[in-house]
Amino acid sequence: MSQEKLIIAITPGSTGFDAEARGLNGLFIKMCYSRLFAYSSISDDENNLVGDTSDVVGILAESYEISDDKMTYLVNLRKGIKSVFGNEFTSKDVVWGWHRAFALRDVGKWVAIIGSVVSPDSVTAISDYQVQFKLRAPNLTFLQQLTRVTPVISDSIEALKHVTDDDPWATKWLQTNPCGFGPYHLDSLDHWRQATFKANPNYINQPNISEIQILFIPSSKKKIDMLQDGQVHLLPTLETVHAEVLRNNNDITVSQIASGRHAVLGMHFQHAPFDNAFIRKAISYAIPYDQIINEAYHGTARRWTSPMPMGTPMANENNWPYHFDVLKAQEMLSQSNHKSGFHSELFVDAADAEHVAMAEIIVPALKEINIHLDIEKMESGTFWAGARYFRPFPMLIYEDLHQVPDPYYSLVHDYMPGGMGLINVGQYNNEDFINIVKSIESAGELDERKILVDKAQQLIINDCPYANLVAPDFLGAYSNEIDNCYWAPDRSLAIEKISFKDLLN
Repeated sequence: MSQEKLIIAITPGSTGFDAEARGLNGLFIKMCYSRLFAYSSISDDENNLVGDTSDVVGILAESYEISDDKMTYLVNLRKGIKSVFGNEFTSKDVVWGWHRAFALRDVGKWVAIIGSVVSPDSVTAISDYQVQFKLRAPNLTFLQQLTRVTPVISDSIEALKHVTDDDPWATKWLQTNPCGFGPYHLDSLDHWRQATFKANPNYINQPNISEIQILFIPSSKKKIDMLQDGQVHLLPTLETVHAEVLRNNNDITVSQIASGRHAVLGMHFQHAPFDNAFIRKAISYAIPYDQIINEAYHGTARRWTSPMPMGTPMANENNWPYHFDVLKAQEMLSQSNHKSGFHSELFVDAADAEHVAMAEIIVPALKEINIHLDIEKMESGTFWAGARYFRPFPMLIYEDLHQVPDPYYSLVHDYMPGGMGLINVGQYNNEDFINIVKSIESAGELDERKILVDKAQQLIINDCPYANLVAPDFLGAYSNEIDNCYWAPDRSLAIEKISFKDLLN
C-alpha cells in the first residue's frame, strides 16, 4: 500500500458523520462508511470514470437471491470485514442500521420506503452473514437502493456502547465519531481548518493511498491557486467560472460529467395564478434556456427535456414541448385567467451564484409577456428549509440531485405529494399520477413498468408542474499526478480508488 498522502481542498461547512442527522458531510461519510452494493466503473465519452448503472456489484455484500415473486431479497454478506475498532461485520450491523433509520425517521427511512421496505420488521438477520428484506411490492428499484450509503451500516457493537436512555440510537456520539466499515477512519479533525483520515487496515481491499488530508479553504480563488501550485491534488467540486481557467493548465484535469442534478422553476399549485396550467406553460415557453446555459453556467449545463433527469432509464426525451418560444408563451397566456399578465415574487438562494444568475435572466424574459417578478434573495438555510419542508414560496428556483438512476425513484422524488416528494416544491398533486406511480412500484416486469412510466411522464408533460430549467453538469478538478478518479452516479468520489501515477514511467 502506498504511503503517500492525498491532499484535498473543500469549502468549510458541515463536519457531521451521521447521515441520519442534519449537519452531515457527504464526503466524510462516504470515506468512513461502506454500502452493500455499488456500480462498477466505465469510461464516458470524455474518458471520465463513471458508474455503470447497468452493473451492480457487491461491496459489503457478496451476492443476493430473489424470490420468485420478487418480494423477498436474501443478501449474503462478505466475511472477515472489520471496522477500525476491530469488530467483525455481520448481519446484526445491517439490521441495526436499518432499524435505526426507521426510528430516526430521516433520509434512511425515505430510502427504505422508496425501496418498498416499509417497516423495521421487514429487515431480519437470517444468520450471521445473511440479511433478509421483505418488500411490500416487487419493486425493481430495491437493489439500486442498496447502493446508497443510507441507511447507514455502523459497527453496532461499538455504537451500542454509547447509547443512553435519552439517546437510544447513539446519535450524539455518532455525529462526531464515525464507526463504519469503510475504507478510511477519522484520525483528527480541526473544524474549519483540516481533517485527516487514515486507511482502515481491516477494509475489504486496502485503499491505494494510506492518508487523506482535507483542507478547509473558504476562498474559491485560493483553492484554484493551490491546485495549480501543487499544494493540493484534488478539488472534488468546482465552480463553473473556474473551469475554463483550469482547462488551460496541462497539469490539471477537469472532469465535467452529466449528472442527476436538475434545476427547476417551481410554481406553487396553491398560489394563484400558478394553479392555472396555461400560466405554467406560458412561463415554460418564455424562458431562454440556451442563454441560461451560456451565461449562468458558462456552458457547464445541459437542456433538461424530459419529465425525469436526463439519463434516467425510460426517460422520455423525444416529446418535450417546452422550448424557448415567445409567441407560444403569449398564446398560452392568452388562454389563461391572467391574459394581461400579473406580478409575483421569485425566491432564490442568495448564496447560489448560478441560481441568482438564472433569476436575473428569467425576470426580463418573463417581462416580455407581461409577467413581472421581484427577485427575493434568501439566506441559504432559511431558503432550503422553506423549500424542502414548509413550501410557502409561490415561485422559486430549486435544485436537487438524484442519487439513483431509476424511474420509480425519479417520479416519487420529484412529483409525489407529502414527504416523499423531495423536490415537489410546488405541491403538485394529481390523483391519476399518484395511482400510476403506485402501480409502477408493483410492476415486477420491465415491459409492464415501461408502459406505466410512459403514462406518468405524459401526465407530467400535460400538467407542466414546473419549468425544467437546466441539468447542471458535475465539475471537479485534479492534478495529473493522480489517477482513477471514479465518480459514482450520485457524483460522490470514491477516494479509496484514487492512486498516484508512477511518474518515472
